[in-house]
Amino acid sequence: DNKVYSILKNPNALCVFSTEEKDILIETLPGAAYEIRIYNGKIYVSFPTLNLVKIYNINTLKQTGQIKGINNVSSFCLDGNMLYYSGHNHLCDVFRYNIITGEKTPMKGCPLMNCPKLEINREAGLLYVGESGFTGSKLYYFNLDDLTIHSVFSYDNCGYHNENCSMYVINGFVYWGEFKISGTDATDVVTQYHQNSNASVMFANDDVVCFSTGIFDEQTGRLLIDFTDLNLNNVQVLITKNNTLVNFVDS
Repeated sequence: DNKVYSILKNPNALCVFSTEEKDILIETLPGAAYEIRIYNGKIYVSFPTLNLVKIYNINTLKQTGQIKGINNVSSFCLDGNMLYYSGHNHLCDVFRYNIITGEKTPMKGCPLMNCPKLEINREAGLLYVGESGFTGSKLYYFNLDDLTIHSVFSYDNCGYHNENCSMYVINGFVYWGEFKISGTDATDVVTQYHQNSNASVMFANDDVVCFSTGIFDEQTGRLLIDFTDLNLNNVQVLITKNNTLVNFVDS
């Protein structure tokens, strides 16, 4: 629908704007938000300091509900009545939370992880948990049926020195750090776009993979646009839509 949904800081707000009509709608938030998800036509936003996830109407941005009792919730995924989430610190667990019963179950064999980011592949029955901060350099695949470890990818390097190591699941592949990895086997690395552990993916789709340093061809891994040549040194978020690049920078 050519709309971009985002969470803002200072002031804390939920924002949606149309890339075609240039319309902007903003709703004030009750605290610092960490992550935004759209699931079944609703907007979900996590608040680590409030220990909850709030639910908003996708058209009006007005709050319609909330999921409470989720201690320190940061990155999260939804699957029916199940919410999978991680904490908001450098040594935290990953849990499955039943929204109906309130039952909380830890992922089996999951070590304490550094700022983990979560994505889900419902068709494959897998939860992806990738470290993103400081010495974080591991990516875990968990089975959704019994919460056990399916496979693990370990990148023997110094890890990611910030919390901007995003993760995307597109066409059955996992984009994490500078890697494109099989969605069914964490050890099967398809492409490494960068030889630099600090260059983590910020956006990916069927055509391109975007980093703070530039844009790569999704299929071949070829560098298409080098941001250093364009004097773009502070890129934060990249979104492509109908061959249009929307660039948000931290001023």
